[in-house]
Amino acid sequence: MDQKNCKVIFKGELLPLITKEQALESLSRLFKQPREVVEKLFAGSPVTLKSGLTSAQADNYIETLLHIGVVTHKQLDKPASSLWTVEAIEDEYSTATRNGDNSWTCPKCYTKQPTSDTCSNCGLIVSKFNAQQHAVSQASVVSSAYTTPQSSSAFTEEYEEEFKLATFQGRIGRLRFLAWPFYSNLIAIALGILIVFIGGESFINQVILIGNQAAKDPDSVSTLDLFFKTGFAGILLGILALAINIFLLMIYIRRAHDIGLPTAVGTLLYFIPHILGVISNHLAAGWATVLIWIALFLIPGGNLKNNYGYAPPDNTLAIHIAAFLHAALLIIVFLLAIKGL
Repeated sequence: MDQKNCKVIFKGELLPLITKEQALESLSRLFKQPREVVEKLFAGSPVTLKSGLTSAQADNYIETLLHIGVVTHKQLDKPASSLWTVEAIEDEYSTATRNGDNSWTCPKCYTKQPTSDTCSNCGLIVSKFNAQQHAVSQASVVSSAYTTPQSSSAFTEEYEEEFKLATFQGRIGRLRFLAWPFYSNLIAIALGILIVFIGGESFINQVILIGNQAAKDPDSVSTLDLFFKTGFAGILLGILALAINIFLLMIYIRRAHDIGLPTAVGTLLYFIPHILGVISNHLAAGWATVLIWIALFLIPGGNLKNNYGYAPPDNTLAIHIAAFLHAALLIIVFLLAIKGL
């Protein structure tokens, strides 16, 4: 069993491009502490964030903080030259008193010597040291409320409650960009079948009639005819199509956010194939869709917060499965389309 003899310390270091303001906000939300409390971590002296950890736990803790741009270090949970605590000195005195011994060990140089207010070896003055380290120990108290991250995804899990499905705000990663449309298409197919049953034979006949008319004279019919000339079932089908398109627009916008692009760019990327389908032809629209999807899938987002929010939480097994199936389906359709050309 691993010994819990490691601790994580913070020396005020941040990753490049991460400002102190960004770090304060991220730490405040991660540790669920007021900003004024977290600011004590930047007092200028090394601070112990968490102690009593195994080596693996310390590594996970460090990786979690690195996700928000905060650089920390792992050390053995033993007083070091720059990280003594007031409690360490007090413990030395109390131990000596309990043992009836008039000696103590300096926490700076580890020299055992008769009890005094000043170390005979390194010159450490206990009273001044206590005053100097008081701010550090006060800041370290904050860590008592922190929980040890159980995995490298602890940071993203902290914000999972804020991660919503149907919203134009926030970010999604590349796998969700594949998985969510896959699930939405499955739902659309299931609801579409239900609508056909609701419409019955009359609805099916109307759809066939519109299809035949479109085959003879494409300019004489439009997609709206399928929704408004086929009765109640057609209206339901139109509502379903509108909902799916709005959801897909959300996906494009949030994927653009993850890359760092504004909402307007995500909206434009979604509507480019639709515009090409109107002013050009369906082949151009299809190629535009393929190229945009490839670009949005290949460009990574990042683990750090950007202007559009925090990084999305880790992908679940369901997301991985749906992304794989959708990617496989898209590749098959693409190859068939190439063969058909």
